[in-house]
Amino acid sequence: MNSDLHARLAGAALLLAVALPAQDYDPRPAPQLAKLQGLVGDWQGAGKMNEPTGQETPWTAKISYRWTLGGHFLQEDFAVRYQGLDLPYVMRNYYGWDRERSRYVAAMINSNGRARVNEVSILPDGTMTTLQRHHEHGIVFQERSRVRVAGDRCALRVDMLMPEGDSVQVIEGELERGGEGFAGDWGVAAWMGAQPNEAMQKLAKLAGSYETKGEMTMAPGMPMTAITGTDEWEMVFGGVAMHGRTDGKAAGSPDAYESHALWGWDPHDQCMNTVFVDSMGQVGQMQ
Repeated sequence: MNSDLHARLAGAALLLAVALPAQDYDPRPAPQLAKLQGLVGDWQGAGKMNEPTGQETPWTAKISYRWTLGGHFLQEDFAVRYQGLDLPYVMRNYYGWDRERSRYVAAMINSNGRARVNEVSILPDGTMTTLQRHHEHGIVFQERSRVRVAGDRCALRVDMLMPEGDSVQVIEGELERGGEGFAGDWGVAAWMGAQPNEAMQKLAKLAGSYETKGEMTMAPGMPMTAITGTDEWEMVFGGVAMHGRTDGKAAGSPDAYESHALWGWDPHDQCMNTVFVDSMGQVGQMQ
């Protein structure tokens, strides 16, 4: 991707920042997000991973939840350390409400370079449940993660459903509110020694700071509006993923625009995945 193409992409993001408020757009965070308020804060705890061999591996975890992007998303920074491994597994999630499809979603990136948008369900008892389909080593399986908050305690459970047999609980643990939490660490090495492939190495050439200046029109026949912005792109997790941030302004508008994009390689689809969230509550995914 050359810098000219990047500038045009950034300009498109800034255009959205102005054009959408002019339409039927409600700038307030969706009221459905109130169901996530109980997660806000710092958490720490421990549990065990049940190996297919029957062996149990202890783990410890730290998590922080913070409202971000004008309150449109709940940012989760998560780090878990398994006994016997030097490096933690790290994950970033942006939980939000998809107005277009009336559903909870989580835009995520993890330290093995997977970027995707997952659908999230809030059960009647408040349990937050996420289902993910995985392809690993030629095997397709489903992962169900459940997080339930009760006051200052949080229960974490992860089940796996393989092509044959009953589902198996592979992760169980308990967390308590408090402690230092985990504020995120883009500098941690990739999980299990993963290395950036050729596509990610090419993407790394985009890393850096950019300034965008341009103009746009909100509708045919209307005068042009000046737009300005900055972009910061950095390779993270040892180069297996990229994080980008866009900040923009449009002349005559008091509102500032902010978006985050997460890039990773999808080995099953053999393409780059990027997911994005912004301060207007938008969430999306592209290949």
